Amino acid sequence: MSQLNFDGRQRLQVLQSRYGADRFQDLDPVTGHDSETGIALTVDAARRVVAAVVPDPSLVRTPAQLRRGVRAAFADADLVRARASRAASGAPMPQGDQIETSSLLARPTTERRGIAQRTRAAVLSGVPAGTTSSVLAGVGRSGNGYLSVTIGPTGIVEDLDADPDWLAAASAHYLEAALVQAFHEACQPRDGEDR
Repeated sequence: MSQLNFDGRQRLQVLQSRYGADRFQDLDPVTGHDSETGIALTVDAARRVVAAVVPDPSLVRTPAQLRRGVRAAFADADLVRARASRAASGAPMPQGDQIETSSLLARPTTERRGIAQRTRAAVLSGVPAGTTSSVLAGVGRSGNGYLSVTIGPTGIVEDLDADPDWLAAASAHYLEAALVQAFHEACQPRDGEDR
């Protein structure tokens, strides 16, 4: 059983109400990996990134490389989480490799950056939850301001951007810390928001 805080439990309840409790059980965090970059992200039951590992920063020296690696690691962790949730709920597992490849885990339709930019603009402008922006959507920046993450209305990573100069020189430690900080901020309730 996971140790979700109040905000995590609220976020999990939103996910359960939208997608079903068989897909979102209160489980321990799981880790997903990107085979190309080696990035590993640990995601909790509420689709929040709680840890990041970047074993070789030289493989993610451009924002596009980092974005691909983070999206792949997040998708892998979310797939592991969804499979574990199905198993814990007793729901039948789909056959073969079709497990959880529905829209729940498909690559975000926001592969086009314009949609991610509109989500980011809606969240940052303070649009009330439930109108254009979802309570699961959010934008977060790292403490140093060099890395930003946009989480979409389904709780999946829509976009990630980083300052190219900072990214070219960032050590693994600073890159990992920046990722966790940005994801943490993106998942925090905004002023006046009731999850």
